[in-house]
Amino acid sequence: MGADYFCGGFGGIMIGIFTPTEAGGIGTFAVIVLSVARRDLSFKKYLMSLREALGTACMMLLLITGSTILGHFITVTNIPQAAADWIVGLPINRYVVMFFICLIYLLGGSFIDDLAFMIMATALSSIRQFSNLGLTLYGLVS
Repeated sequence: MGADYFCGGFGGIMIGIFTPTEAGGIGTFAVIVLSVARRDLSFKKYLMSLREALGTACMMLLLITGSTILGHFITVTNIPQAAADWIVGLPINRYVVMFFICLIYLLGGSFIDDLAFMIMATALSSIRQFSNLGLTLYGLVS
């Protein structure tokens, strides 16, 4: 049964009948109708599943909100520029600097909102300039 829903949704997307969001809605509606028709889903179970879905959605929104606030806080306090100035002043090899830039991209991209991280990452371009890293190497890695 599950494969039918998957093939119907994916096929509808590939043919151009509906968008991926619409396919998700249609698939959800079809599963709910089938569950009610087979008497597998009572009203109490439906409300319980709605409560769990709402809890999950709220947790995701709180994570996104927290990462956005963290990103803006870090940007406003000029932490990226201070870190860039500190790294440029260190007497280390330029490839070690590139390794740390990759590490910053990895950690920052995992925990901070996209727009806020793009603003913070502009300070990393000044590190590239002062460390004499080539544009090709920097572009490929970042």
